[in-house]
Amino acid sequence: MGEYYFRLLVSLAASEFVPVSVRTRFMCAIGFKLAKDTLIWPGANLRSRKVTTAPGVFINVGLYHDGCDELFIGMNTCLGPYVRVITGTHEVGSSERRCASDVHEPVQIKDGCWIGSGVTILPGVTIEQGCIIAAGAVVVRSTVRDGVYAGVPARRIRDLHS
Repeated sequence: MGEYYFRLLVSLAASEFVPVSVRTRFMCAIGFKLAKDTLIWPGANLRSRKVTTAPGVFINVGLYHDGCDELFIGMNTCLGPYVRVITGTHEVGSSERRCASDVHEPVQIKDGCWIGSGVTILPGVTIEQGCIIAAGAVVVRSTVRDGVYAGVPARRIRDLHS
């Protein structure tokens, strides 16, 4: 399937006119590795098929995944509206061209997490099991299990009981 055709099908799947119950089946049919009960609300902009979900995943409106590398979302994880997952970046180059060669790293969001509205997750980050990422946070490095993270850059502000 060509890139243009793929983008067309993903745009169709993200439409408000496609019922949530149909969206996951349709996306699986075009190559995404989604658990059957994954719920993806409209407006998802998934730039490649490099998305895998475990059972019990809920994705609210407007998820953006740049598609440069893999995104894994663990069991019973919820993503709020307009979450951005960035898996690609660039090396810092010389003063003639600061945006140098491409670099990409996968992102993992492990089981039982809650990712708030407008969160940005950068390349190579693993969000460990049971974490909450507060709305608007920018996660630049991996978390430690069972914590609340907030801010820019995100830092642990509270421990949670497992």
